[in-house]
Amino acid sequence: MEKLMTNRLKQAFPYLLLAPAVLPLVYISGLVYPYVTTKTFLLQGIGIVALAVFAYLALAGQSFFYGRLRAPLAWIPFALLAVAYATSAFGIDFYRSFWGLFDRGDGLLTSTVITIFFYLILLSADRAFLERLVKTIAVVAGVVAVIAVLQWITTVFSENAWFLPPVNGRIGSTFGNAAFLAGYLGMSLFVILLVLRDAVGVWRRVYSASAVLSVFAILLAATRGTILALILTGTVALAYAAWRGE
Repeated sequence: MEKLMTNRLKQAFPYLLLAPAVLPLVYISGLVYPYVTTKTFLLQGIGIVALAVFAYLALAGQSFFYGRLRAPLAWIPFALLAVAYATSAFGIDFYRSFWGLFDRGDGLLTSTVITIFFYLILLSADRAFLERLVKTIAVVAGVVAVIAVLQWITTVFSENAWFLPPVNGRIGSTFGNAAFLAGYLGMSLFVILLVLRDAVGVWRRVYSASAVLSVFAILLAATRGTILALILTGTVALAYAAWRGE
């Protein structure tokens, strides 16, 4: 029985690590904060479960890539989290800093869970898992971008679609916030381009559409910081390509 449980947890563990990549699609209507809070609660809950499963597997003798922790760069997320805790401890309201705002969940707890996910992936991921992860991110980002574009189309024609999240001001897709949407698509765009590099056939067209729609959605979100970041990174990328002659 114990061996059976260990095998099942071993099979479920990679899916727990993949789950955060799908959370941008989660939207539950009828809640006070249906956009971000639901995602945050699920992220925290899945992170706690994933950490518990990892601890069980480690104690059961499952092998992980502990040697990766010897790389100095691997400790950067932990160092950033430690700085965040230290500054919050000397701040005005550590309780508020830890839990964050209810409608955003941007406190130390969420940062801690994200850091835990990083190290769980670092210690357990192989090439097959990483390929599955980046492909999942690329597809989910494409769906989020499609929803954003459809929201913009409905607002242009002053219509409402029952299957789309309502728009209040600027488009926010499943995030309900233009800045969150642009930030997410801005980061995932580089993952899409990474996947697109080696894609073939129909998947290449899918990832190409995801990239184009992501840029279009970022522009429609009208978030100045993300647009400036895209211009800056695009300029650096073009300068680097020209310098390398590729």
